Formats: sequence, structure tokens, C-alpha cells
Amino acid sequence: MTQALIEAEALKRLAATFYADGSLSLVKAAKLAKVSKQDFLDFLAEHNIPLNYDIDEVEEDLTMVKEFLQNEGSV
Repeated sequence: MTQALIEAEALKRLAATFYADGSLSLVKAAKLAKVSKQDFLDFLAEHNIPLNYDIDEVEEDLTMVKEFLQNEGSV
């Protein structure tokens, strides 16, 4: 395993720890891990780490869906 892969894995594990204990939101943990939200979700699933989905994240996702739907309507 190369140094870069070790560092990437360490960042993901650190971010997952902070996410699991509620210190970081999903988005912030993904940013810390330097991966996309989807890649971080995949990492959590691979390591059997349950989702902490709070009301702020629900509202954020709803906002993103509304924006997406608005953009789809203008195409």
C-alpha cells in the first residue's frame, strides 16, 4: 500500500469516527475525508457504520432536490 493510499484511508477512518459520534455531519465528514458524499456513504456502508441523519441534513437534501427539479423544468 502506498503512502497516498494509507493517508486517504486514514482520513476516511478519522472522518467516519467523527461522523459516528455525531461530531461531524455527513457532508462535513465527506469533506474531511476528501471524497464525495456518495463515496463516503459507500465507505460507511462497507464498514457497517450506521447513518446519523438529522433534521438539518433532511432539510439540506430537500433543498437540493427542489433545486434539481427546478433546473430540470427549465431544460
